[in-house]
Amino acid sequence: MLEDNLAFLLRDSVSKSIRDRPRLSFEDWAPRYMGSPDGIEFELLPHQLAPARDIFTPTIPWVALRWASGLGKTYLFGAAFVYAIDQLGLECGLMYPNERTAFNRLEEKIWPFFEATPKINQLHQTKNNMGLKSWSEGGRITAVGANSATEIRVLEIDFCYADEIDSITQEESDEGDKVDLFFKRARGRANVYKLVSSYPSQKGMSKIDTFFDIGDGCRWYMDCPKCGKGVDFHPNHVVAPSGKAHLALVECPECSKTFNDQERKTASRETGRYIDSLGEVVTGGDVPRVGKGRSYHVNCMAHVGPSDSSFASYLHEVYEGREACTDEKKKRVFLNTMCAESYAPVEESPDVQVSELVRRRENWNPKESVPDGVLCVTWGAEVQQNR
Repeated sequence: MLEDNLAFLLRDSVSKSIRDRPRLSFEDWAPRYMGSPDGIEFELLPHQLAPARDIFTPTIPWVALRWASGLGKTYLFGAAFVYAIDQLGLECGLMYPNERTAFNRLEEKIWPFFEATPKINQLHQTKNNMGLKSWSEGGRITAVGANSATEIRVLEIDFCYADEIDSITQEESDEGDKVDLFFKRARGRANVYKLVSSYPSQKGMSKIDTFFDIGDGCRWYMDCPKCGKGVDFHPNHVVAPSGKAHLALVECPECSKTFNDQERKTASRETGRYIDSLGEVVTGGDVPRVGKGRSYHVNCMAHVGPSDSSFASYLHEVYEGREACTDEKKKRVFLNTMCAESYAPVEESPDVQVSELVRRRENWNPKESVPDGVLCVTWGAEVQQNR
């Protein structure tokens, strides 16, 4: 018993020496201590900096990311989990649509950041199971599926991260909205950090769209290298001179001039900033001026990393992806993953001739058909594919 107590005191003393005092902010700590699974020096990119300042600001009710593919969402949150354990010793919850996905994402996406960061290895890990990691100096990560109400119900967490929320299904028998139930597991904690992210799915059904709309609606703007005006550039602004896709350029909607991929990347790095729905610049770490939380939208035009080796440039990749949308399924994938926009299904019109409907109409006189005492007349129609 004495030896156990001495060992605990020793680990506690080491923990206090490892955890920086005064505590470094996440955006300062990450470049100094974080390792990267790909072996490249860790760097927070311009569009990641403001969210990095928000993630550990407890006065912000929640942070929502509606980001395109390849913008480093996993990179950002992988580092955030390491910081949450190394510096804050938080009880962390990681939720995905189902338990199997949650366990796999923790092991394959999040845990490699721990393995690549020597500093975290100075803490004494007590559990390293599928779906559960813990440290004796404080800190735990529990992965759960949104379909496992029992597992969610027993959580007690400070740091709540729900990913792929647009893939979460809702049943009539559920106790309520699953993201909301997950967030409630932090109720009563001293400092709470609530985070959600996802590609959007279908218009009118997208959870991440709802978070973005009720938040402060921050969008990524950068200055046009030609006219200097701030623009929320979109994949539709990518053009191919004389139909040559490998020479793809960006055409500014303000001045109609074009610029190349390297100029786009430089503009994003040097002039990129978030602007909220009030038109104000957002740098992160502050309480939203409008809305119920902090929400970010970024499409693929903010991408500053290397392009796929099979393309001449990233703009070439974007152009080819857009032009390949020859059917509704491909269009939906491009909108969701590259534009970070939800998809509006094409409604099929019934093959019914108007003249046939006119022929079948009946004369109706409410004065003759409606009995005395009726105050309001309503109508309805059931619409099917064939009628």
